[in-house]
Amino acid sequence: MVNQLADPAIKLIAFDIFDTLVCRPLLDAELVKAIVAERIGGKAGQLYMQYRPIAEGQAREAAGKDIGMTEIFARLGKLTGLSNKTLKKLRSLEEEVEKASVGPRSECVELYREALATGKPVVLISDMFLPRAVIEESLQDNGISGWSMLFLSNEIGCAKIQENSTTMFSLTMKSPCRDADGRRQ
Repeated sequence: MVNQLADPAIKLIAFDIFDTLVCRPLLDAELVKAIVAERIGGKAGQLYMQYRPIAEGQAREAAGKDIGMTEIFARLGKLTGLSNKTLKKLRSLEEEVEKASVGPRSECVELYREALATGKPVVLISDMFLPRAVIEESLQDNGISGWSMLFLSNEIGCAKIQENSTTMFSLTMKSPCRDADGRRQ
């Protein structure tokens, strides 16, 4: 694989983040929501558990593109009538649990480091709804750093793969990668 990464024909190396560089040891990613609901407890926990998946789906449908936590929790507020204070606490809890629930996939992190060693631009891609700061902190916490660019569907508004549409992969290939000093590579 290292020889393939070094091939001069390859100009850019991309890695998906979740389930590639880091992964959840949970059998069902939706268990994160159950943990959040249990931690907050009471009526807020019940409403969160019942409406959080619906809020995400409705927010994505209304926007017509990939969305992030801001849109999800705005919709959750409309569906449940929960106060802004409670919504803020739920969002914070969800971000904390998401961050705590991932660990590095050592074989993929090693490949990532080998890709960095080629000196080529290495970009990261994710269709996760979490905000950039949470994703970057999670990567750092798991020993992953040094990427050239980070593409997030909730910022770009398109998924990694979509039929008959612009995708994050196609945008990644068109994007000018820059080094730490801002020079195009």
